[in-house]
Amino acid sequence: TKAIRIVVETEGIESPKAISLMLRRTRVSNMSLKRIEITLRLVSRFKNRRILIFHEDIAACELIYSLLLQNQVKARIYHSKLPMAERIQTLNMYRRGDANILVTCRALDEGFNVPSTEIGIIAASTATYRQRIQRLGRILRPSKDKPKADIYTIVAADPEIKRLASEAIDLEGVASVTWSKA
Repeated sequence: TKAIRIVVETEGIESPKAISLMLRRTRVSNMSLKRIEITLRLVSRFKNRRILIFHEDIAACELIYSLLLQNQVKARIYHSKLPMAERIQTLNMYRRGDANILVTCRALDEGFNVPSTEIGIIAASTATYRQRIQRLGRILRPSKDKPKADIYTIVAADPEIKRLASEAIDLEGVASVTWSKA
């Protein structure tokens, strides 16, 4: 972050070096083991409910998924590097309730509809507003089987916190937003 600040001051925010440093910081932040630990803690708290976990990194998704399986949690994983047949099988299993937790990396931001999903965990978020709205929509779909939905977004860096604080203001009167530290 200090290096980014220096480069932005000397070369500008859109300089290739500044962009490269910001991308590197994002990758490091997204792969934080603390994000994975908090995600697993949330899953443990709600493990009998329908949960959709979003992450930005396939390797992190694979780690979360393997840890869930090691703990006998009925989970599945979905991302773009899986064979199409496996992806279809995974979605069908989640829709039927054969797996109550689905870990995904960017792939289900649009066109995925399982209104019975009760909990959303955004383990690593995107800076793209449209993508964030799509993810929220996966969880907030109304269903006669659920009275409400809860979304947990794990944040680590100031830019993420600022984005979510702005979003919380936009949601006043629409949804309740609470903040907590892990």
